[in-house]
Amino acid sequence: MERKLLPRLYPQAFTRDQSAQIAGRTLRFSVVRAGTLQLPSGQIVVCDPLVGQEREPFVQAVPPGRYPVDLSLGFDEQEGAERIIFARILFTKKEPVVWIKALRENEANLAADEDGPFGATFSSGTAAFMDKETAVLFRIDSIDEVDEFLDMLVANYRPQRNWLNHPIDDRHNVILFSSRHGDVLSPSYFAIDETGDVCLALTSLNL
Repeated sequence: MERKLLPRLYPQAFTRDQSAQIAGRTLRFSVVRAGTLQLPSGQIVVCDPLVGQEREPFVQAVPPGRYPVDLSLGFDEQEGAERIIFARILFTKKEPVVWIKALRENEANLAADEDGPFGATFSSGTAAFMDKETAVLFRIDSIDEVDEFLDMLVANYRPQRNWLNHPIDDRHNVILFSSRHGDVLSPSYFAIDETGDVCLALTSLNL
């Protein structure tokens, strides 16, 4: 997913009933609100919440607060399947004018390299947004009722997509959503508005 495509793809993906040609496929978009993410530290973690230990936050932080998370669902007319194409954390309602890579500390040297690989992998087929503080608190093996948790995760499951807003306590929660499987990197970006402020964070999941 190339950054130069975002000015065209982003408005289409987050406008209901829009269609776009992506990699030879025609996708018809819809948008759902997955929940409100609590960011008490303002440091965002995008990771596989079910397997692996990678929980490093992005270098770029945002003001602590509570922010809506939206999912862009793309219905592939040829396959007859609906997938989550993008997930965003919306900080303001201002329009993006510049897109920058969302990088972790070990990726910071890629900032000037347009083509350098970066992003997260989701081996379990599930991705998540959470705060850095939440990443310390949330572990799948520490959940007492893990079967109940997994049942809730697939409660709104359709082939290829599902999501869940999972509370930890009054200040922490995790928003989980389906992604592609395997070791393919899924990049994230921050969008900057005309005043130079970060207006949203976007993760590409199935492109």
